[in-house]
Amino acid sequence: MAAVRGAKATLRRKVRQALAALPRSEIEAHAPAPGKLLYVPRFSTLGAGADAREAHSFTEMLMLRVYDVHELEQALTVNKWGIAEPALQWLDGTPRENVLDTPYGLDLILLPGLAFDRQGARLGQGKGYYDRPFITS
Repeated sequence: MAAVRGAKATLRRKVRQALAALPRSEIEAHAPAPGKLLYVPRFSTLGAGADAREAHSFTEMLMLRVYDVHELEQALTVNKWGIAEPALQWLDGTPRENVLDTPYGLDLILLPGLAFDRQGARLGQGKGYYDRPFITS
């Protein structure tokens, strides 16, 4: 198990270096096509005073609508784990749509991850917060 953790740590470091070298124009060139609906994950926990173990048990993922990369960048908030997520409300105070409460499907899900393999397995930071909702759904 320690060998796997070490290999993942090495891979994370290499991927961070490769991502840091990508120009923003290259990243934007692969943004979703116009006309696609874009929703970004955000976690919500039940109970403001929950400890880490309780929060893990009561976490749900919301998929909040965003219209474009620039709007998303303006509306990001940092959660208690240091991950930037879309705010629950638009800049004018209107609640964002959660696609999981609508009949729409998802065209694309943006998840924090350093790398993904061809089967969609994600290399994250090792806690699995963004993996569990997809494994159980």
